This record gives sequence, structure tokens and C-alpha cells, in this order.
Amino acid sequence: MVRNLVERMVAHGHECVVFYFDEREKGMVFPCETRRISFWKKEDFSGFDWVHTHCFRPMVYGARVKGVKKVTTIHSYLFTEYKYSLGSCLGWLFGRFTMAVAASYDRVAVLSEDAKRHYSKWIPEEKLRVCYNGVDVSKELSETMKDSLTRDWQQVEAFKGDSILIGCICELVKIKNLDVMLQAMVLLPLEYKLLLIGSGADEKSLQEQADRLGISDRVLFLGYRYEAHRLLPLVDIYAMTSRSEGFCLALTEAAMYGKRIVCADIPGMREKYTDTEVTYYNVCSEKELSEAILYAENDEEKAVKAKAKAEKEFTAAQMCERYLRVMED
Repeated sequence: MVRNLVERMVAHGHECVVFYFDEREKGMVFPCETRRISFWKKEDFSGFDWVHTHCFRPMVYGARVKGVKKVTTIHSYLFTEYKYSLGSCLGWLFGRFTMAVAASYDRVAVLSEDAKRHYSKWIPEEKLRVCYNGVDVSKELSETMKDSLTRDWQQVEAFKGDSILIGCICELVKIKNLDVMLQAMVLLPLEYKLLLIGSGADEKSLQEQADRLGISDRVLFLGYRYEAHRLLPLVDIYAMTSRSEGFCLALTEAAMYGKRIVCADIPGMREKYTDTEVTYYNVCSEKELSEAILYAENDEEKAVKAKAKAEKEFTAAQMCERYLRVMED
């Protein structure tokens, strides 16, 4: 999301600098200057018009910045996210602290009208702005990426065979509810297989669950892949199974590829996609999920409508325009 926003801002003639804390072996490439900074060292931001932060550490760091306007984006329903990652009590305390930090900003961007209503309990409503995420599905590949994609493509293609392939691209953690997805696989005909792209704390336990359920030969844990959307042409149905989600860029990428989509019926999602565009199901029910997948397989019309919606309303260019309006109002 950040890279898409920066690319569009730079294309509009705005000057951007991306600041980051941690070095990564495979970091993103930005079309602007990037600087590594320390969380504990104060930087001079006086030459900027706006500072825009994402996620907890940058949000806390940015709260200490003075003399410049500031906006932070809250990408999820934090109290629910913290509950799953930290537990109920610590999650609630951490959530209240995060709300206090966010409320110190000039503007707070959230990803739906539902999220705006939710966060208005803790953040003054006049500071809240709704900015839907946006994405561009880039077709350009470096030589290194071509080699990597070819290997992955061949592996997924061999795994798929003549089956119907369900795809999920996400972090493998509890809030993503993938245990229900695995249980749904037991209820689906044998010609359905599941591709999981991502890594996370629950990866091993999910693999063990697949073994216990006797479906390990129908589930491929591919691991984390940079720009995983490039494998979506091999997927027949995309499943978004999260118990909570702010926007879900991976779902929108799947929509842009014209994929049939099954989505957990959770707050904020129907605001982006109606039930004429994706197939919703009860997030806690593996039976409803399996039935939704069977239904979606035969409903091409929804895929066409979801693609049209994504290309009309959820592009990176539109996201950039939304943030420019936030900074200009």
C-alpha cells in the first residue's frame, strides 16, 4: 500500500522520502529517497509539509515529531487484532494506548465508514478520514523475479493438476481463521485443492492440522512470496477468511485478476463489495464456507462485477487522490 501511494505521489510531482527502522534482506524498491532512522534518535522533519505513518512503531515515533502536520493510517480493527496477538486484557490496554497516540495526530485515516464509526469512540471524529486502499497489479518483472516466478509457477501448476484451486494470500496467524478453511476442505470434493501463500506464527500448527484432517496432499504451503499476486492466474477461487480485516488488498488483487471470490462476512467488507460481487459466508462456519466455495465456482457473473468494482474504485491512483484530499482539507 505504501509503495503504491508513494509511486503515485511521485508521479503527481510531489517529493517523498521513505523513512524506515529495520533492514530487510529483500526490501521494497521505492521511486524516491529512502533513509534508515533509529526509533530512539530524533530526526528533523521541518522541511516537510506532512509526515505520514503506518503501524505501531512509526505511529509512536511520529507522535513525537513537532512542527509539521501529521497523518497516520490505521489499517485494521486494532482491538480485535491485539486480542488475537496479545490476549484480551493486554490487547485492550495496548489498544487504548494506541488510540491515545493516534488521537494526537492532525488526521487519522481509516479504511471504511464502519471503521470511522468504530474509532470515533476514542478519536475525535473531526480528525477521522476514510481512505480506501488501492492497488495496481504490475506486470513488470526483473530477471531475478522471472526466475523465482517460473519456479513457483511450475510448483503450483504441478500441485494443481486438473483440480479446482482455492487461493489464500495472507499472514498465517490466528486472526486469519485459516483453521476453518482447512476444516472446510474436508467437506469439499477431492478435486478441490488449497494454496496458502504466506508465513507466520501459526504455519506449523496449520500444517499439523492438515495432517490430522488427512488433507495434507490437498494443501500447499508455499511460504511468503514477494508480489504473490503474480500466481493468482493459477487460482480459480480466492478465499478471504479473516475474522477481522481493514481492507484486504489481496482480495482486491484477486478481483482485478477476475477471480471468483468467497469472503468472510465481517464488518467493513460489504461496504467495499456487495453480495452481487463476492460470495459471503459466516466467518465461524466451515459448512457455510464450503457451500460458498461450491456456489462461487459456478458464478462467473460475480467475478466480472468484482473486477469492474476494483478497477473503478480501488486503484492506486484513486487512493492517492483520497490522501491528497486529506492533506489539502
